[in-house]
Amino acid sequence: MSFQDVKPSASRKPGEKRGLLQSYQGPPPTISEQDQEQHSVLGMGYSALSDDILAYRRHVDLLRKMASSLGTADETAATQTQLRLQADVIAQLGDKIESRLEAAERSMATSATASTAQSRATHAKLNRDYRRVEAGYKNVQMDIKKRKGLAEARLREERENAERARFAEDTQEEAKRMQMQLQEDHLSEQIMREREEEIRNINKGMHTVNEIYKDLAHIVGNQQDDIDTVENHMEDANKNAEAGLNQVQKANEKADSSCVIS
Repeated sequence: MSFQDVKPSASRKPGEKRGLLQSYQGPPPTISEQDQEQHSVLGMGYSALSDDILAYRRHVDLLRKMASSLGTADETAATQTQLRLQADVIAQLGDKIESRLEAAERSMATSATASTAQSRATHAKLNRDYRRVEAGYKNVQMDIKKRKGLAEARLREERENAERARFAEDTQEEAKRMQMQLQEDHLSEQIMREREEEIRNINKGMHTVNEIYKDLAHIVGNQQDDIDTVENHMEDANKNAEAGLNQVQKANEKADSSCVIS
């Protein structure tokens, strides 16, 4: 018998024998009206308790199904909220069932009727069924915790991988920048060397020009002496020519005087 089979005992037909009463051949036990009312109340209480346990199991099964989506593609942003709300519903049902079981236990403790043994058996069966479903609920909670842990670990791993990828990308970008900077420095150094070489060539050219000017000045200086000597010779020649001309004139004058006398 499961907790779904629990119904109020008032549903039995008159004269129907069940349980221990089947072997009893004597007159039926007498039950006071108060005990009958109490037994009827217990029966209805167990029926409601059975319904609560059944609802409890359905909610646990629903929670198990919802938990199976954790860490999968079916998980959405609302999954955690739905799990929390479902767990609250199960907790409220569990508190209600616990209260009903305790109330039934107290009621049986104050009852001394012949049906108490049957009520205790029903109570024990419903209690076992509830504890079995409760154990399943605890297993679902552990599964949810495990799935959450795995999801968090996977999320941390994804974050770490993203951080490593970003660090590698930043490192690569930094290496590229350093390489470009080195290339720019090398180019600047090469330009400076070329300019330095050009300056050296210009200085060398200026030195060569300066030497040419010095050589020209030296040549001009040496030629000046020759020019001065030529000028002196020309002056001497001019003087000699003038002196010769005077001598020729004098000679002509003497010749003319001699011709007149004759």
